[in-house]
Amino acid sequence: MIENTHINIQNDKKIFVTFLAKGFLKYDPGLSPENKLSYKISLEPQAASLRGLPFVDQAKDINGTIDVEKDKITLNTISAIVNDDKVQLSGLITDFGRPQFDLKFSGDIDLAGLKNIFPIFFEKEKLELAGKSSMVATYQGTFNAPENNKMSLTAVLDKASANASRLAFP
Repeated sequence: MIENTHINIQNDKKIFVTFLAKGFLKYDPGLSPENKLSYKISLEPQAASLRGLPFVDQAKDINGTIDVEKDKITLNTISAIVNDDKVQLSGLITDFGRPQFDLKFSGDIDLAGLKNIFPIFFEKEKLELAGKSSMVATYQGTFNAPENNKMSLTAVLDKASANASRLAFP
């Protein structure tokens, strides 16, 4: 049994995480090989930060609960500040051999900041955005076969504008 254990991780100033960990680890040698080990560990990051992430410089004030089990990871409303925008991520990751994702992302986003996340697209299309958007996106499937996945995006725009010299619509 693990109860209220603090775990600190620091790495070259890119990762700073303090977790509150609790859970259990059970080993039963009398069970079949795939069932001998069982566990569930809940990790609660407490104002954690990550630097040097792809597409964003930093995610900070990371909070929420991550439940890790033998066959799945559950993200219970992980919140963070990314590019000065508050975002949330929740969902489930299963089948670690061929990971299956069922994720939901939401947040209030400064549209101008998307240029930092998708710079190649913005430069290629000479695109400029302004304003705010409340977004909810969902993703179900794998990263290996995106053509079979289910994705959705809903955005409510507030004082939004777009300027593009090359963007073509079908």
